[in-house]
Amino acid sequence: MLFPPRKSHRRRGGALVEFALVALQVCILLFAGFEFGRILLAYTSLANAARVGTRYAATHGSNRSGGGPDGDSGPGDTTEVVNVVKEFGQLGLLDPDNVAAGTTVTYAAPPGVVGPACNAPGCIVTVTIKYPYDPFTLLPFNVTFTTVSAGAIIY
Repeated sequence: MLFPPRKSHRRRGGALVEFALVALQVCILLFAGFEFGRILLAYTSLANAARVGTRYAATHGSNRSGGGPDGDSGPGDTTEVVNVVKEFGQLGLLDPDNVAAGTTVTYAAPPGVVGPACNAPGCIVTVTIKYPYDPFTLLPFNVTFTTVSAGAIIY
């Protein structure tokens, strides 16, 4: 015999304890990676929704009339802009009610001009969205994303 017999009764369960410690860390790492991916998707979708809402408001200014998806938008009625933002946010798996509740659309006079809010060509429209992110996993944090997009009305 080259090697003496091992006394295996002293080492029982060692591999099980090591596996439990490593498996816990691997699971935490996987859930954190999954949650980080969801955070990135939510923030990117929110920023794109604000951009799309700004573009819609900029291209549906005072020269347009009517209702529905091609209706006008302005300081008095921002419903169509909020609907566009809400619909685009749904594509990124965002809660449409939270997107609509956190959306603010403001109109301002062009830079250097003192006057009331307008939606004529040259005026500035700003879409601000505040969205409370709800984590999917049991990670103990709550984040509120805020994104702002601004543009000049061209039509």
